[in-house]
Amino acid sequence: MLRAGLEALRYRTAESAVGSLLRSERVMQDMRMALDYPERFVEHLAVRRWVDLEVDMEFRGFVADGVLTAISQYNHLAHFPRLAGLRDTLLDAITLFFHCHVKDQLSAEYSRCVVDFAVVLKGDSVERVWVIEVNPFLETTDGCLFDWTRDREVLEGSARPEGGGDGGGSVDLRLTSAPRAGAIAMLHPAWREACGL
Repeated sequence: MLRAGLEALRYRTAESAVGSLLRSERVMQDMRMALDYPERFVEHLAVRRWVDLEVDMEFRGFVADGVLTAISQYNHLAHFPRLAGLRDTLLDAITLFFHCHVKDQLSAEYSRCVVDFAVVLKGDSVERVWVIEVNPFLETTDGCLFDWTRDREVLEGSARPEGGGDGGGSVDLRLTSAPRAGAIAMLHPAWREACGL
């Protein structure tokens, strides 16, 4: 279902892409937030060629004071078994990409933000890392596997896991380690019926 949802976001004409933006509740919410927080919110729209991505290779990174403090699996309600074996590879690749290509591009006004990354694999090696989008460092941005209240110190960089790496402490990477109990109950009844569940 995640793959089908991703494919549904692929537009083949300018008309269909603009129509989708005009009907989007998320775009409407972002525009309202931009009006509520004009000093913190500058809207940009980037259009680029479609890139096929694997649904388990999207990650959300949290940046506080220019430091990448935490990374979460983006599709956190799903368990992807291969992620555990790729943990160190993914953490190293995203962190290196952030330091080499992203950190210096973030101006002072974006020193606190949430960056969505996509990773492209070739076998078990990382071939490329992309930035999908930059989001506000606000509780209205989904924390994925981090809770904005409970994990505030981690997200802001004042409580860091032990180890080397970014700024004297390592980046906290969280992955869904097992299928969630009751995951089937989260499916819409029509989807459960269509899947024979």
